[in-house]
Amino acid sequence: MTQVPPAGGQPKNETLAIVSLIFGISGFVCLGIIGSIVALITGSMAKKKIAASGGTLGGEGLAKVGLILGWIGIVLNILIIIGLIIAFVFFGATGMQIQPM
Repeated sequence: MTQVPPAGGQPKNETLAIVSLIFGISGFVCLGIIGSIVALITGSMAKKKIAASGGTLGGEGLAKVGLILGWIGIVLNILIIIGLIIAFVFFGATGMQIQPM
């Protein structure tokens, strides 16, 4: 049985989709990899709920953007960690120090 969206046009946005978007953005701004992980979890949960709702819930685009931002945030954080490890190994092993200009 399919359900019809509420009168007035657009279906209500799934809350988890909004949460995914917010945490996806927060992963870049202040929460780092934790925000990105939360964005991935809530984004996938939101997409499942939206698909199972039969058209009564919206926000698939918000969940998708949250997932994309979550993956980008995780990749960037991993690259930063790898860069820090390489810098630590290189500068720590050779005893080199960065001189201020």
